[in-house]
Amino acid sequence: MVRQSLLALTITSALLGCNSDSAGTSSDVTAPDSKFTEVRAHWAANYIGDASLPFDDQLTQATANISRNAAQWMQQFQSSRTNVNAGLWLDLPLATATEQDKKQLGDQLYKSYQRLFTMAQAYQLPKSDLYQSVELLDVITEGLAILNQHFYKVGVEEWGNWWHWQLGISRVANNILVLMYQELPASLVTNYIDAIEYFVPNPTHLSEGAGASASSMPRPFESTGANRVQNVQVVLVRALLANDQDAFQTAVDALEPVITFVESGDGFYSDGSFIQHTDIPYNGSYGNELLEGLGLLLGTIASAPWNEQTEQYSAIYSLLLEAYAPFLVDGRMMDMVNGRAVSRLSGQNHKIGHAVLNSMLFFIESAPSNVKKQLQSVIKTNIENDTFLDFYANPRFFRNQQLARQLADDTTVNMLTDRRQHKQFPAMDRIVHHRPDWSFAIAMHSNRVGNYECINGENLKGWYSADGVTYLYNQQLDHYTNYWPVVDPYHLAGTTTIDSSRENCSGQLRGDGKRQDQIQWSGGTSLDQYGIAGFDFTNWDDTLSAKKSWFMFDEQIVALGSNVTNPAALTNLENRKIIASAQVKANGISVEPAASFEGDLERLDITVDGQNNPISYLLLKPQTATVTKACRSGNYNTIGTNNAAVNACFTQAELKHDSSDQYQYVLFPNSTKSVVDREAIAPSIHVLSNSENVHAVEHTQLKLVGLNFWQPGQAGAVEAFSPMSMLYRTNSDKSLTVSISNPTRSSLSVKFKFDDTYITKGDLENRITTNNDGSFTIDLTDLQGRSYQFALIKEQ
Repeated sequence: MVRQSLLALTITSALLGCNSDSAGTSSDVTAPDSKFTEVRAHWAANYIGDASLPFDDQLTQATANISRNAAQWMQQFQSSRTNVNAGLWLDLPLATATEQDKKQLGDQLYKSYQRLFTMAQAYQLPKSDLYQSVELLDVITEGLAILNQHFYKVGVEEWGNWWHWQLGISRVANNILVLMYQELPASLVTNYIDAIEYFVPNPTHLSEGAGASASSMPRPFESTGANRVQNVQVVLVRALLANDQDAFQTAVDALEPVITFVESGDGFYSDGSFIQHTDIPYNGSYGNELLEGLGLLLGTIASAPWNEQTEQYSAIYSLLLEAYAPFLVDGRMMDMVNGRAVSRLSGQNHKIGHAVLNSMLFFIESAPSNVKKQLQSVIKTNIENDTFLDFYANPRFFRNQQLARQLADDTTVNMLTDRRQHKQFPAMDRIVHHRPDWSFAIAMHSNRVGNYECINGENLKGWYSADGVTYLYNQQLDHYTNYWPVVDPYHLAGTTTIDSSRENCSGQLRGDGKRQDQIQWSGGTSLDQYGIAGFDFTNWDDTLSAKKSWFMFDEQIVALGSNVTNPAALTNLENRKIIASAQVKANGISVEPAASFEGDLERLDITVDGQNNPISYLLLKPQTATVTKACRSGNYNTIGTNNAAVNACFTQAELKHDSSDQYQYVLFPNSTKSVVDREAIAPSIHVLSNSENVHAVEHTQLKLVGLNFWQPGQAGAVEAFSPMSMLYRTNSDKSLTVSISNPTRSSLSVKFKFDDTYITKGDLENRITTNNDGSFTIDLTDLQGRSYQFALIKEQ
């Protein structure tokens, strides 16, 4: 990584301030050390900008907003210390009289420190109306002193949520002290250093402080994933404040395991999955907290004159492209990796997407050349293509905003215009399939991965969000924004469900409780830019099971289902948010709020705001269905802790299983009417099998055949002797390119045979054994559900 020495000089001058030569300031905490001054300046630049880079209109506006808020809070500040429980501001009381007061204290303190941080920004931003205001400095100093004297100090108990005390307040307090380092009394800085060390003594464990015994996590535990990054951040910035090189290095050493791949539990997996809370996919929210923290920390570590080596963190660069970029679509981070954050106003997909892009910006200067251009294109494309929410409107890190502007103006960085990618994440049962004008995704669960998380009053109705839910991202950029408070949560697209009422948070199937051990077959295989997925599904209370498959091509997604065991079940073809004027046609007949469709469905077309072609569904076998169109209201307080009303219109299509335990349909995300019409008349899609043994589809134009074997069986030209997923292409020389996996992970190998006799043409990892009967055994040891690709050619 590149050291920002010029940046340090420019920011240092800003941080010296008008009182920098006063007696008793924090430069006396330890002997002055210019090398720590440089590193603190690097940290501060994230929040007040880099004087060597342009300061755009949005940053100027953000500075004005910060200044305006700081002025308001300065005016409302309660300076009297006679009733500290009234708080620094009357709307943030710091009461401790009741048990409920105590539970809320950590959150109230955290919010109070956040206000003081905004005021510290206003003090140090040169374009702020309050730049170096003596009155503001007095308020900040007094506020910090009151909170330290009475609440956030050595010896207190951590009432309520442990996170606020250990990772929330500690990080915000650190940031305030870095920004105000030259302005605050040395004794106050020392008191905070001691307090922060009391709450978080070490960079590898949490709840080690004596006060943690009163918190929601009363026993010490080792931090992992995003928590480890925040844990390290607390200790590392504290070391900067204390001019403590040994503590700094201890924090650095604790960071390395975060980027080391894991095989179970929290952290990154080699396939790009990121798990938090034992078994919940979280690349978007917790994963971004980790990425953001890493970005902040690695840049700071590299800026330290005594710390030249950062090679051990090089793995993060490939993860940016493998674990984050696949889930970004035009500024949106896919909801299926955002966990319970979808139930928050602040957790909507554009907002999390922008947060991830902001985090990626930390790495573009230091990324190796083989990654840098790709990373720059990913960031630029997502920022420029998001016409729904302006990336620049709400700067989170000032210097990153400056880097983003620089990137946008760089004509050597190309936009991504022909995105064709298929990627599977078997460690978290997620699949993404990208095409230039749409993206498709599937969320599943298994005996390895939890179905959903509902804690802290959030994601109350996430019951079916990993039951084979399918997501379609297209030019309707607002589709999944404010979606979850108002969508019918019982009928999510792609799922097969039973209409029965559920209690909030019911049926969580997770590793820290009851997991759905019956689901072993969840996953699929990929071949270049194509892929297939399968889900041998059993529902949360064991009243329904079904075998479900998806075959993902260039213009079409083919969905098969069989062995639906409950005749009361519905397969939810679609649950699309639409504009009120959108046209919905079932078998060519318009569906209106007062005129729903009921009958044998052959085709469904839905016009899309911002897209020329409709979303079309073609039923390969007509099936009894209901299609409705309706507008309704909802509120975030029905799914989480926010209170905000939302309105939206939807079209829902549900296939019934009272007379059929199967379904088979083709989704056309963005195809012309003529393309869909031609497929109905002269299909390129042929269903080879939709049975209890195997789901198989052939795409004749692409010369692809996909097969999900639930158990030994035969379909088309393939016989399988064990469960497996296979996708193969017939090439012009009559050879076969084959990709294969074992989603069940029940054995270390799979065995199959073609009708004709083939020999091995390509086997890069020497995993193939040819048997005497002409069959092949593929060694899948260590692949953990991932695909293995090889080539066969017909024996002459």
